[in-house]
Amino acid sequence: MKGITGFAFFLLFLAGFALVNLRSVGEQKAASVAVPSAAALAAWEWRLLESTQDDLDGDLDIRLTFAEDLGLFVQGACNRFSGTYAMHDGLFTASALAGTRRACRNEVMQSDTSLLQVLDETRHVQITGRRLALLNAAGESLASFTAAERAAENR
Repeated sequence: MKGITGFAFFLLFLAGFALVNLRSVGEQKAASVAVPSAAALAAWEWRLLESTQDDLDGDLDIRLTFAEDLGLFVQGACNRFSGTYAMHDGLFTASALAGTRRACRNEVMQSDTSLLQVLDETRHVQITGRRLALLNAAGESLASFTAAERAAENR
């Protein structure tokens, strides 16, 4: 009888452990798809920290500026771009962006191309503290940015 009682307690322990873990996984997943408001995005100028793209790194002066009226302004490594963004049902999309046509070294031009690709693939944005993450449809990080004071011309 002792063996059956011990086994039953062990099974109850495993079931409780599984329930606690499933609940925390659900909470983490819910937090990762939370979409910040346009006001939260517009509160800062966002400077590139890192990206999954090899030619985009924090050494480049790449900045994103979001407007509450859903305007999107991008300072690439070479050119500037502007367009709009939308947030609907938890999804983020950026419009096709119009840009300047400055001529720069090939590596710098490739950085701008990669940046536009990252924005095109972004489906979720997440702000944690002073960090903005651009995520693809699977929730994988494409790039991260840090909050900086907005330049006077972007206020």
